[in-house]
Amino acid sequence: MLQPQTKFWLAFGGVAVLIGLMWLIKLSPKNPLLSAADYQRPSRGSGSVIVDIYSDFTCSHCHTLAGTLDQLATRFPNQITVRFHFLPRTQAAMAVALAAACAHEQNNFWAYHDWLFSRNGQANMADLEQAAVNLGLNAAAFNTCLTKQEPLAVITADVQDAFRKSITGTPTVYVNGTQIDWQQITAAVERSVIVTP
Repeated sequence: MLQPQTKFWLAFGGVAVLIGLMWLIKLSPKNPLLSAADYQRPSRGSGSVIVDIYSDFTCSHCHTLAGTLDQLATRFPNQITVRFHFLPRTQAAMAVALAAACAHEQNNFWAYHDWLFSRNGQANMADLEQAAVNLGLNAAAFNTCLTKQEPLAVITADVQDAFRKSITGTPTVYVNGTQIDWQQITAAVERSVIVTP
């Protein structure tokens, strides 16, 4: 049986390697990254109950949670705000996270998010590009964003934030700054909606 410390390092090994690779990417002046400081996080809803989701499009539990969040957003559109944080844990997950972030640059994150989860995050480059066309995005801008990995700094910042918070897996959920079991999200939101003016 693996010791807890061993499990921790196995869980984060892939992400740590990924972060290291990101910092090795050389950027030319013609290929600037989207600044994390200027980034507007994908969010929906307008309520005072803040639900932060750290998610990976290739994670099956994240897919399940996404469906629950859709229901909650429909039930409480004026009471909750859902904020999405990228936490890709493999190279394949990074590719689809970049695509979702590029869709967000055209204000179409949630439709692209739903499409990715409908495929369990399984998509090649042609699939990612075709989905952008099907969802009405500017294909040329999307493909440039994806090829140049323009949102890489944003995703890196989310992964670093997860490390600082000792997040050990996906999905990880916070409601008003308090971490909860993702499977208890409905009850936690219902309680928060009742007590938040």
